[in-house]
Amino acid sequence: MSNVEAVLFGDERAADGVAVDILGRSRSRELFFAVVGPVGAGGSRVIDSLKRVGEASGYQCEVIKASELIRKWAAQNRSAETISAEKTLSVVEKLQDLGDEMRRRDSAAVARHVMREIAMKRAEAQKIDYVRGQAVLPDMIGLVLYRPLTPSATSPPSPKWIC
Repeated sequence: MSNVEAVLFGDERAADGVAVDILGRSRSRELFFAVVGPVGAGGSRVIDSLKRVGEASGYQCEVIKASELIRKWAAQNRSAETISAEKTLSVVEKLQDLGDEMRRRDSAAVARHVMREIAMKRAEAQKIDYVRGQAVLPDMIGLVLYRPLTPSATSPPSPKWIC
């Protein structure tokens, strides 16, 4: 049975090996989760849960809120604009309008701000200077590499570490 068949037809052990193989070939140990939902839907609880589980699994968790980046953009570009820190429907609508304004010239403007924030947090974690416009590669220390899982394998491969 091929790895794809294992995933499609339920051979759990082989399917787990496929997941390990895919993760092992990942370029970094970083995981990204995007949580989006309407006001009052419990997004903050989901974020808190993801953070708690991530930290319990040994990850350094960073929360990047698009709303905070939109607020920063507004402070730099619309100095007369004041946005309450409250989480009310009117504040959310204002932030959505500001996000729309950011995207008028560049449809990916908010996403670019998020990616910039990720690069800045990477640089800070690696104790290197952040230079706007220059990529900050993920920290590759401790990256787990796995041998490809063969259909005859009976257990997950042993990890190899890059140090």
